[in-house]
Amino acid sequence: MITLHQGYVSDKDGVSTLATEIDIGDKGREVRLSVDSEYGKFFSPERADYALVGMLAYALRNKHDIICEAPVTDELLYNIQEILIPTFVRSDPRNYHVKIQADVAPPLEKLPIDKTRRGGVGTGISCGVDSFYTVLKHLDTRYACRNLTHLCIFNNGSINSVYGLKNIPRVKQEVFARSEIVAKELNLPLLKLESNFQDVVPQNHSRTHTYMDALPIYALQKLWRVFYRGSGYSFRAFTLNKNMTNEPSHFEALLLDCFSTSQLKIISSGSEGTRNDKINFIADKPIAQKYLHVCLKRGERNCGRCDKCLRTLIALDAINKLDDFRESFDIDDYLKIRNYAYIYMHDKIARKDGAFYLESYQILYKRHKEFFDSITPETERLFKI
Repeated sequence: MITLHQGYVSDKDGVSTLATEIDIGDKGREVRLSVDSEYGKFFSPERADYALVGMLAYALRNKHDIICEAPVTDELLYNIQEILIPTFVRSDPRNYHVKIQADVAPPLEKLPIDKTRRGGVGTGISCGVDSFYTVLKHLDTRYACRNLTHLCIFNNGSINSVYGLKNIPRVKQEVFARSEIVAKELNLPLLKLESNFQDVVPQNHSRTHTYMDALPIYALQKLWRVFYRGSGYSFRAFTLNKNMTNEPSHFEALLLDCFSTSQLKIISSGSEGTRNDKINFIADKPIAQKYLHVCLKRGERNCGRCDKCLRTLIALDAINKLDDFRESFDIDDYLKIRNYAYIYMHDKIARKDGAFYLESYQILYKRHKEFFDSITPETERLFKI
């Protein structure tokens, strides 16, 4: 049994913290989310919404029912209990049919940001491909109600989980600093959030990242009308197969629809296209050319050798945009190893592990057919990156 206790907000030294005691079995732990005090008024401790979405994947996998001391917004509870959980269980019987005990309540009233806006429109700014695509697509659209009002950086487990436990303070400083620079250049406020959730409720980040992003969005639900979540996969990759262990990006369309209400719409941004579509979109944007950062090794500059760097460089190569990204990548180094990068891509495609490379491969194969046809298992074994 999981018990989500009533949350409370405290303020100290310019920081507002939303704390919630969560009991898992007979063991309690305190989850904390902290923001600059100017955003503390948007915390929503009077609802269990944020804790519920944050603990849902854990409950499904570990066979726990959930008791909420605070009420849950009626639309959200209906979506989770009546649509999402039954769908997950039917699609992957390893999931537990979680029963949620909670009072229901109508949506919370939002606080006005100013006299002309009654709700914020936000997205994360990690400076990766999905992030830049979402930001640059929603800066100045024909739809006034969909234009961004805030950028966000949520340190809710991804830095520790994706980039390992080494040099976490340095990595976090670099991520936050880059986001601050981009937000300033785009003249948008940056909301920074810190959380200990992943420390006290450890989970596999690659299997829970959509839930982890929904948690801070709902913790600050009084602020948002719309929140865009940059997705890594196309809607065409949608599947509920093995949803307990599959990356949630594959079924994010359903997940975020069920996490949305009439007051708060969470949109899977970028799912309408492919990774290459997004790279094409940002390739001519100076701010992306200067600050694009995809590297798994997380230095001040992209390393150019990890898988995410290589697939991005190869995609830029395919559309003849390498020179435009010299501020964010060492393009000369890539040109020195380009044949090896092509062999690496060829091997990924042959092993059916190259979904993110496929479009680039199809373009580059036509351009360098003789080279690709000459690749043998021996040359692949010689390749080291």
